[in-house]
Parts: sequence; structure tokens; C-alpha cells
Amino acid sequence: MAGFHGHGHSHGHSHGHSHGHSHGHSHAHLPVASTSTSSSPPPHAIETRCCVDSILTKITTDFPIDQFWQDNFKFDLEAYGDYTHLKFLLKKYTKPKDSVCILGASNGPIGHWLTLNEVNNIVVLDKETTSIASSRKQKVDLKVIPTDLMDIEDPEPTYTVLIDKAGIDEVYYANFDMSNALEKALTMVGARLDKESRLLKNFGRLMFLTRLPDTMMQFLVSWFKDVSQFSWIVRFHRITRVEEFYQKEKGQYNLVLPMFAVVAIKLTSAKEKLLIETTFTLTEKITEPTRYTGTDCLAEVYDAVDSLHKLMILSSCLRNKTIEDNEIIVEVYSAGNPDYPRYYIYICDAPEVKIPQDYAIFIVPEGRETEWIFGTPEGRIQLCDNSRCFRLAVVHLARHHIYPGGIERIKSELSGIVMYFAQEKVLQSFKDKRVQFLTVNEDQGQRQLMSSGRSAISGEYLIEDVIIDGSWYRRLVFLGSQNMIQSEARLRHVRDQIWVIDTDYLSCRHHHAFLLGMAVYQELAEPESHHSMILIGLGGGCFVNYLQANLKLNGTCDLEVVDIDPAMERISKEWFNLKTRNESVNLPLKIIIDDGLKVISRASESQAKTYSVIMLDVNSDDQQSGLSCPPEAFVEDEFMEQIVKLMNPKASIFMVNLVTRSKDKREQVERRLLKYFDFVYAFKFDIYVNIVYWCFKSVKPANLVVREIFGPKASKVATELYGKVVRNKNIIGMLIDKSSIDHCITRVR
Repeated sequence: MAGFHGHGHSHGHSHGHSHGHSHGHSHAHLPVASTSTSSSPPPHAIETRCCVDSILTKITTDFPIDQFWQDNFKFDLEAYGDYTHLKFLLKKYTKPKDSVCILGASNGPIGHWLTLNEVNNIVVLDKETTSIASSRKQKVDLKVIPTDLMDIEDPEPTYTVLIDKAGIDEVYYANFDMSNALEKALTMVGARLDKESRLLKNFGRLMFLTRLPDTMMQFLVSWFKDVSQFSWIVRFHRITRVEEFYQKEKGQYNLVLPMFAVVAIKLTSAKEKLLIETTFTLTEKITEPTRYTGTDCLAEVYDAVDSLHKLMILSSCLRNKTIEDNEIIVEVYSAGNPDYPRYYIYICDAPEVKIPQDYAIFIVPEGRETEWIFGTPEGRIQLCDNSRCFRLAVVHLARHHIYPGGIERIKSELSGIVMYFAQEKVLQSFKDKRVQFLTVNEDQGQRQLMSSGRSAISGEYLIEDVIIDGSWYRRLVFLGSQNMIQSEARLRHVRDQIWVIDTDYLSCRHHHAFLLGMAVYQELAEPESHHSMILIGLGGGCFVNYLQANLKLNGTCDLEVVDIDPAMERISKEWFNLKTRNESVNLPLKIIIDDGLKVISRASESQAKTYSVIMLDVNSDDQQSGLSCPPEAFVEDEFMEQIVKLMNPKASIFMVNLVTRSKDKREQVERRLLKYFDFVYAFKFDIYVNIVYWCFKSVKPANLVVREIFGPKASKVATELYGKVVRNKNIIGMLIDKSSIDHCITRVR
């Protein structure tokens, strides 16, 4: 089967502070449609998210819509159907006493059908034809005038109905040029409309079909309002019968686009020169027309038309092809909140599934969209495979919206969108069936917005509380990378409405690796020595919180934490209960708000002190570099030389959290580390993109300690090491995941 290339979607913000992570809860195989648990929410949530008017209005997508249209579109009169698809319009807008003008002899069957419904005064204008053969049942012959509309020099108001089935689009596409502006095509359309409007009597109806390409609808509204000398009521109907007919006849080979009927009713005068009425939205037909008296109110209608084009172009591609690379992303907006998407839909294929369910939609519960299996392209393909689907549309519920009515309301809203992404055979088999929706425990999840703000360095952020598997978690999320959690802490219910940060819980897996690295360092350090530590990257302060509450090292210690963003210190104290050094007994803490590069540079120049533990957990501004964490400057020669100068020569460890999907970039960083350190070890969790490097300088016993963590005994050895640096032995089990730690530490050579 022919395929096409999807476009990966990389979320990332990068501001020189602690790097975000995908949620640590991994679910390789997920239950669906079972009873979910719940828990009372933390108090004092602020609710600024939108639930009013959830009618879907527009979509955006990373699929190359314009290029696909250019490569596949061709004008085809058959796409406009025949009279059988227009009967409801003809019945509504023609009466037996009407005088009807039909443009084009090819539209003669419309006239034949009208005569059967007692409409007898019918004229056909066609320059190339002098007569039209009658049908057997036809009561009256059609009168043919052998002229072209544009040849009529001074049209007089003669007809009460004028039907120009495909004439407007035919003129538009005949004068359309991809390389130039649309002015010529639209000018020719305007000239045709002028002739037609003058042929109509007062209260006459002009009817034509159009795909409303590009800005055609805006042009039509502007023409009827500002150019025409008459007043009008203009109605826009979507004609799905015509779309379905063309899809069935030619859809396998030709691009299928939305089709609209425009009915313009000419008025002698009116309070408003133009009234616009529509009978469709992005996803449904409307029984009672929606009326617009001002063109400023039409933005949602324009968006709906544009989005319908995008959906049907995307649908034409997806019907008969396989998504070969990565996935396709569609963002769906609603009327209630036009600034932020209501749904994020990720469409992926797993063509290797043996006994596939052809297509399904997976609704991710609120708060779980950052988990690896939901929040990464690789995870979603795995989810597709686990769901035994050839194609899966994974739906994220957006932070700026709420979803009253629960999971059933969500399904109802999505049902008008998601079938655009199905394969042809699915659409045939689903005509009388409902689309298959999947989720976890039939649960839409819970999310409480606690605070929001903007950092001058990091941009907009949210503090939110979410429930996962019955427990509440507090998260810091930057809107520039919504699929990445910047910081996360578990909440502990003390009593009544009192919730506190659970400092015994450590969410990020790379922080687990940092802590184990400290334990390895302690094995090398002299007993009862002083341990000076520095962490570049504060974030929400969750790791620092954990160290303050639980870290114990032989001897004394202190910790300096550097972050470039002053908002991080405020957020960590206000929302994650970070204590300053004056409040902390176990671990004296100093927070430095400055550029980490400058701090390290000054420290290496002064050589006032050395550090036993140096941790680098900084994310990158430059997504083009291939490094999400750390920035390129933090792995350059100059920085490495400064780090080596700052390391305690007796015993020390340098740890780097690396995030990259580029093998070449990873190997480049490893070569740089090996250039400056004698022993380098990579701590790689099974399904996460993070790699933590432990780097030792001229400490040969480090090899003897670390190699004990290699292989199948890793979890046992790690448990023993954690036990030497963690105060509360009861929480060590939270740090050990045997399936992920065994065989995950390797020496870099």
C-alpha cells in the first residue's frame, strides 16, 4: 500500500533551568473500560478554564495540506453531483410560479426535474446549444437561448430563480494561478455575480454550488455587502450528499473537498444591506439557520470552512494510505475558547498488528498525557500496537478547558471529527456502527488549576494538581512544552482540607540516577569528610526538597543550587514548599539566581572551593541543536575544563542529565566526556529518553564500585547503596524498579 510521511511533533521549552520529564508512571499494557478510583481534590483550586460553548470550530494540523492539494487537486464537474443530490434545495427555493434561468445545457436535468414539480417557466442559457432533448415524463420542453451569460450587455431583471450550478467555481479555477495572487480569479467571479444579480427580480434567488476555496467565502460576503448595489440575504448550506456521491464514485483516485450551496436572496431594501445565514458548523448540520448581521462575527464560520477543507484533504490522504513516519497531529478548537485547542489528536499506524481492529480512538485521561506511552510518538505507536489497532487516534484533553458531562460528552464532541482519519474500509464498515472509543478505566481524569503566570525567561506556566491512580500530584508545566512536566511532587493528605508536599516521593527517574550516583560517590569518599555539592537547574525544587528531607552522607554537607530564572525560586517556595538554608537542618541550602555558565566560570577562576558532587540538569533553548538537555555550551571544551578544575581531587562525581533523540549527538557528547574523565558510565532507563552520565576523574576504585551495579544483581546492589544515603529506609522501595534498573548502567568507552 502506498504511504506518506507524517511529521513528528517536538514539544520543548528551554530556559536554562531544571529539565522537564515525561511522567514516571509507565503503562506498557493499559486496562480499558473498568471502574476507576477517585479521591477528594486538594483545596483552593482556581478555575479559569473554559467549558462554555464547546461547539468545535476549527482545526490546525502539521500535515502539509497545501502541498498535498497542489499535487492532487483537479477541477472536475462530476464533483458537483447531479439534480438528485439537490432536490431538497430545489424544493425549498423554487415554486410553480417561478420563472427559472438555468446556466449551462449540462444542467438541463435540473430543469427536467423542475417541470415534474409544476415549474414550467424555465429558460436555459448556453452559447453552444440550441435545444435540449426532453425526458419521457417531461410535461414542458425547456426553452434554450443560445447565448452566454457574460455576453449579455445590459441584463434586465427577468427571473425569480437563477441556477448556476458549478459556474462560479468553473470561472474561479479557470483563472486560478498558484504562482500569483487570487485577484484575477476573484475579479472574474465578481463580474459573473454582477451579471447574475441584475438578471434577478426583487426577492429572486440565486443558487450555485461552490467548494468555497481559499478565501472565496470572505470574497462572497464582501461582494454582496460592499460591491453589489442591492441588499441580500445569503445562505450557506453544506451539501454532504454531493461529497458522499463523489467519494463513492471517484474518491479512491481524486481529492474530495467539501461542497456548499450558496443561496442569495435579492431584496429591494433592508435595514441591513447583508444578512448571512449558515446551516452548518465544523462537525454538524443545524436545523435552524444561524444569522449574522455583521461580517465581524463570521470568523468562526470562516474557520469552520477552512478547517473542513483541511479535514477532507487529510481524510483523502488517510483513506487509502499508511502513515509511514511518526504520526500526524491535529489540534481542535472550540467556540468557547478560541485561543487554546480543546483537543490534541495524534494519529499513528501500527501496520505490523496481526489481527487488527482497523481503527479506534483512545481518550487519554486528564493529567496522564505526559506519561511516556501517551506523551511520546514512540509510546503512542506502542499504544496502537497494544490496542491491536492498525490505526489509532490518541486524544489529549487540553489544560485550558474543562469537560462537563464526562467521558460520554467527550465522545459525542469528537465523533464528528475522528472519522475523517479512518481508512476507506473502516468508513464502509462503520456506516451503521459507532466508532470504537477506548480509554483507561472509562475515566476522563481530574485536573485542578492552582495557579498560572508568566516568567520573563521561561514564558507562560501553570501549576496544576492532577489525580493519577488515586493519588494527587502537583505539577509545574510550561505552556511552550505542554507534554513535558517541568516539576512534579506528590501530595499527602494530612487532615480535613490540609494537603502537603510528600517529600518522601521522587518523581523523576533521572533524579533517582543522581541519588544513586551520590551513593556511589560516598563509597569513594573518606569517612566523615565534608561534601560540597552544586546543582545547576532548580526547576520547581522537588529534587532539592527530597534531598533536604532524606539525604544522609557520612560527615557534613552543603548544597548550592543555581537557576537562571528568578521565577523558579518563587514557585518552588510558594507551591512546592522548598525551604531555605536557614530553615533546613539536614542540608544547608544556598540558591543562586544566575546563569549557570557564569557561576561555574567564576568559581573555576577563583578556585576558592572544590565540589564533591556536581549535577547538571539544565534544558536547552536551541531545539535545532538536537539537544533538549543540556544546552550545547554546557558540553563544550571550555565548560568541561572548568568542571574538572572544580572537582575535589580526593573523591568527586560529575553527573549530567542528557536528553536527545539524536544518536550522533549522544555519541558526540560521550566523546567529549571521555576526553576529560577517566571513567564515564551511562545510566539509561528502558523507555525514557533521558541518559544520566556519571563521570569520575582519576579515581580507579570507582570502577570497582560501579561495576557491582552491572547486570542482574543491579537492583540488590542499588538497594544497599540507597540505604546508605537515604534516612528513611521505608522509602527505598520507591526508588527501585527492578525491571528498569537491571542492565541499565553501562560503561562508556
